[in-house]
Formats: sequence, structure tokens, C-alpha cells
Amino acid sequence: MPTIVVRRSALEQQPYIFDQNYEVAEEAELFLRLAYTGKLAMVKDVLAKYRVHDGSVTNSKSELISVERMMILEGFKRLYPQFESEHKSEVKRWIRQTKRSEAAHYLKLGKSTEARTVLKHQFLDPKSAVMYIISFLPKIILHFLRRLRGDIR
Repeated sequence: MPTIVVRRSALEQQPYIFDQNYEVAEEAELFLRLAYTGKLAMVKDVLAKYRVHDGSVTNSKSELISVERMMILEGFKRLYPQFESEHKSEVKRWIRQTKRSEAAHYLKLGKSTEARTVLKHQFLDPKSAVMYIISFLPKIILHFLRRLRGDIR
């Protein structure tokens, strides 16, 4: 999670701060709303570090990532009625990335059939097409590829 500094006035302009319906994405949802409704700046220096480990929310609740990404999208559509029509290509990209995230979760669990079901209509997206093909590999090779990528030790 990035380190942020936010003006109080920017938070006061939001309809709410944190949505308690999120378990893994409540901060991300807030940051996206702040980005959508205000101006952002970036400091290139490293200001904080965090680590991801087996017990972290990122790993222990990875099944919620794609669910909550879609919740964020639906929330934006409700909050900003013109959002989808004004940002069609970004919405499509968000959905593709969400589907890949869901498929990656299934592949991590060794559920290749479920991963293929999620990806079956995503062939125009090269990354999704590659994931679809990879899902046919034996579990031992998938495990090896994840080790090469650094996902597991």
C-alpha cells in the first residue's frame, strides 16, 4: 500500500471515508475516489516499505481481490453516473484485469478449470490468452512457473 498525505478538505469533500463493506480494498477504494475527484502529486523517493508474507491479507484473502475490484467499479458507477460512458476503455481494462486476478487466484489454488471459465471470453487480451493457455499445463509445471516468478519459495 502506498504512503499518502491527504488534505483534510479533500477527505471532507468525499461522501464517506471508508466503506466498511470492503475487507481488502477499503483504502484502495478511497484512494481511487480521491484521485478521481481531486489533484494528485507524487514524490519519487521511497518513503515507506512493506512486506507481503503468507499471513498477509494480500495472500490470505486473495479470493476477495477480484470481488472487491468489481464492487469498486459498481460503486463508481453509482457515485458518478457518467463514469462508465466517459471512461469506457478504462472500465473494460479494469474488468480484464479483474478477470485475470480472479483466474490467477484459481491457478494458485490449482483450479485450472475454474481459471479457464473466467478467461474463456478474454482472448482479445494477450495476457488473458496466455493465462488461458498456461491453465492447461500440469500442476507441477504451474508450481515451477510460480517459483520462477517469485510467488512462492
